[in-house]
Amino acid sequence: MPIRERLKNVASQLMDTTVATSQVNLPAFDELPKFKNFAGCAWGIWGEKDELGTVNLLTDEVVARTAKEEIRSGRRVSLNW
Repeated sequence: MPIRERLKNVASQLMDTTVATSQVNLPAFDELPKFKNFAGCAWGIWGEKDELGTVNLLTDEVVARTAKEEIRSGRRVSLNW
């Protein structure tokens, strides 16, 4: 499977509405508040003291389900540029 299709599959796993809506009521992009000159600021959705943002959607269940479908070679890449 081409990398683009695999990435779309991972994204759909992460944004599975049954997972996302059971944990937090996510607003549509147009419903997000503005921050200074930036439209669509998601700060505050998970509370004032939250430091993870949408990483909160990476529950153990989501990671396990995605790993079953996506991990094939075990190779890792660094994403901390």
